Amino acid sequence: MFDPSVADAFEKKLFSCRPVSPFIKGSNQFNSTFEKLEKYSHKNDIEFLKLQNIYLLALIGELIITMKLVDIERTSVGTVQKILTYCAEHYTEDITTNIVARELYISPSSITKVFAGKLGTTFGDYINRMRVSKARYYLEKTDKRIVDIMYECGFKNQSTFNRVFQEIQGTTPSKLRKNSRQAR
Repeated sequence: MFDPSVADAFEKKLFSCRPVSPFIKGSNQFNSTFEKLEKYSHKNDIEFLKLQNIYLLALIGELIITMKLVDIERTSVGTVQKILTYCAEHYTEDITTNIVARELYISPSSITKVFAGKLGTTFGDYINRMRVSKARYYLEKTDKRIVDIMYECGFKNQSTFNRVFQEIQGTTPSKLRKNSRQAR
């Protein structure tokens, strides 16, 4: 997701520990840092790249302090990273443990064990949280129609989208959009 050399100061922590949960409760505290990162992410000027790296380091530092971390076994990092990278690249598509297993030459049960044992969640919940996170971004930052956002984020029907969004965000997509427009 970013050049590892940017985070040299955190290298030992990043490669020797993992979060107990891949989700951050109350993550609104990071919104300003995310917004600043986003602000500088499209600029190619060297000064903007330096600023982007500074905000990225600040975010990593905040996350390390906030998250409960546990030591990991070195041998599993590669497999977990491959699975998470594949999920990050394909979460908007029709994705299942069988599809990931076939693409990465890993058994479906191994993928299930990675999510349960290493990440403390299920595969489906992880994918849904990624989809809802992206949907929330689109709802707050764009004027795209909600149904278009739903499809773009990988959901196939409105009722599932609304139910999952409500479970994860505690509000409906339309209410979140309305509140974010009022806040602007």
